Amino acid sequence: MEGIQMGFSFQYAGSGCASCHGPTGPEGPQGPTGPTGPPGAGVGQSFLFVWTTQEQSLAPTPAAGEQGEAVTFTDDLVVGPALSFTGPAQINILESGYYNISWEVYKWGYDSAFALFFDAGTGAQMVPGSNYGAMAHDEIYRGQAISFLSAGGTLTLNRIDSLYTQTIFNQVSGGASVTGASVVVVKIG
Repeated sequence: MEGIQMGFSFQYAGSGCASCHGPTGPEGPQGPTGPTGPPGAGVGQSFLFVWTTQEQSLAPTPAAGEQGEAVTFTDDLVVGPALSFTGPAQINILESGYYNISWEVYKWGYDSAFALFFDAGTGAQMVPGSNYGAMAHDEIYRGQAISFLSAGGTLTLNRIDSLYTQTIFNQVSGGASVTGASVVVVKIG
């Protein structure tokens, strides 16, 4: 086979093969931190829970439907940056947005009605859909609303009926202590 040319030639540029890999080099320095990703489910959520374990009496309003005395609270749990509580009655809105609000009272005797009031600095206004009432025999009742609330405003739960003095209880027959009133506020958007 000597002297036969096949139409190609070989050239060697060095001593080693083109498909071989050398040893791995040392690890380089760490790169810069990337941008923060979007929050995961439940991260950054804000909510507030206030409640009272003390009995309290609330005077009737001068006229039905007006803002009466505010329910006061003895305890609070606040999570997240959108809400805070200034005792004894004021829920502070720190971020504008939609809020899901629910409340409950344990009262005794007489018909009664309560509603949420929001004051954005121009005078308190009833939160639409938050006014609920009960007849004399209904001792525990609830209200709820979803509303857009602006930062810097305050929220309270107030009596709105003009009947007799109303008592919010903190125990049942036999002396077991219970929560007499509560409000839950969750920022939803």
